[in-house]
Amino acid sequence: MSIESVGPVDPVLHHQPVDRAAPAARAEHADSVEISTEAKAASEALRVATEIALSSPDVRTELIAEAARKLQDPSYVNSEVLDSLTDRLMESFGV
Repeated sequence: MSIESVGPVDPVLHHQPVDRAAPAARAEHADSVEISTEAKAASEALRVATEIALSSPDVRTELIAEAARKLQDPSYVNSEVLDSLTDRLMESFGV
């Protein structure tokens, strides 16, 4: 198989002027959007919830310190505490 040259490749050689498109005509009426009362209320609720979440600390250190103090006490972990803990865990999982 042999490949012979076809000729020079010059993108400017076959340049043709481009006709510009006419500018779009102005619409007589502007578009409009109406936001429902429910959407406005939902947006406000989301904004408030986001502000509360962002202003709250990620970790409640006072609760962690209290749990650590309780776990240091060997008499704290007993069957009553374990039963309460398992009940609360099961409730949180919906069981």
